[in-house]
Amino acid sequence: MQLHYSQNSPSVRKVLILAHELGLTNEITLITEKPNPLNTAQPSAASNPLSKIPTLILEDGSTVFDSRVICEYLNDIAQTRGSTKSFFPTDPAQKLRALKLQSLADGIIDAGVIATYEMICRPEQYRFQDWIEAQWIKILRGFNWLEGEAKEGMLAGVDGMTVGEVTVICALDKFGRRNVEDRWENRWPALAAWAEQFKNCEGFKTTRPPFDCLER
Repeated sequence: MQLHYSQNSPSVRKVLILAHELGLTNEITLITEKPNPLNTAQPSAASNPLSKIPTLILEDGSTVFDSRVICEYLNDIAQTRGSTKSFFPTDPAQKLRALKLQSLADGIIDAGVIATYEMICRPEQYRFQDWIEAQWIKILRGFNWLEGEAKEGMLAGVDGMTVGEVTVICALDKFGRRNVEDRWENRWPALAAWAEQFKNCEGFKTTRPPFDCLER
C-alpha cells in the first residue's frame, strides 16, 4: 500500500499511529506531499479527486480516503488477520462514543488547518483576522469540553484507546497551543495529565509533529 503523506498533517498522523499499533507500517510506503490548497495538481489528485491527504492507494490500484475511512479500513485488515487490538469498539454505545470523540477532534483539526491556511496562503494585507479568531474559539471550545471529559475520567488510557482518543492526541499536539509561550498543560491540566501517558508510546513518539503557531 502507498500513503500520500505529510509529516505536518495531524490527520496523516492519526493514520500512521493506527498503522503502527496494528502492526501494518511495514506494508505502507509513504509518498511525501507538501500540502497546498492552492495547488490543484498535487500528486494525490491522480488518486483522490479532492487532492487531499491522507490518501491510501491499495495494491490493486484502488484508493481509500479520508483519514476516518482509512483508519477503519486498516483496523478491518488487522481484524481479518486475527488481531486482538481494535480501535473501533463492537459495543454500539462505546463505538458511538469513539466516533463522537473522533468527530470532535477532527473538527478541532479542521479549524486549526483553516486558520493556518488563512495565514500562510492569503496576502497579509487581505488576511481576515476575525475568521482566524473564530476558528480559535472553536478550538478552545473543543478542548474545554475534552478537559471536562478528562476530569470525569471518561477518556480511555493506552490499553483501551479507540480511534477517538488517538485523534484527540493528534489534535492536542498540533493545535493545543496558539503561540510559543502558551502551555496547554496550564490551560487544560486534566487533559494534559491524561495525554502524558501516551508520550512514550512508540507510535505517538515517532509521529509527533513540529509545533506550528496559529499566531505568526
